[in-house]
Amino acid sequence: MRERIKRLIPRSIRPTIKSLIRLLELMLIRCVRAIYPAAKPKNIEGKFFVNLGCGDITHPAFINVDARPSWHVHYIRPIYDLNPFPDDSVDLIYASHCLEHFH
Repeated sequence: MRERIKRLIPRSIRPTIKSLIRLLELMLIRCVRAIYPAAKPKNIEGKFFVNLGCGDITHPAFINVDARPSWHVHYIRPIYDLNPFPDDSVDLIYASHCLEHFH
C-alpha cells in the first residue's frame, strides 16, 4: 500500500511533502505539550533529575529538556535555559554530547 501511494507522488515534491509532515508533527507535539504537560518524575527527596539535550533517549526517572520537540520531551527549550527549575530543586543533571551547543 505504501509503495502504491509513493508511486503516485512525483519524485520532485517528495522531500517537500516529508518536510510538511514533519512540520505538522512538531506543531502537534508542541500543542499537546502545551495542553497536557508530561508528568514530571521526582526522586524520594522531591528533587529532580534532569537530562539536558536528551535527543531520542528517555529514562523514566529523568525530566527531558531538548530544543527539538518529541513526545518524551518535558520542556521544549534551549538546554541553557533552566528557568522552569527553581533554585536548589535539581539533584542531578545529565548532559551527554551537549557542550558544543553552549555559547
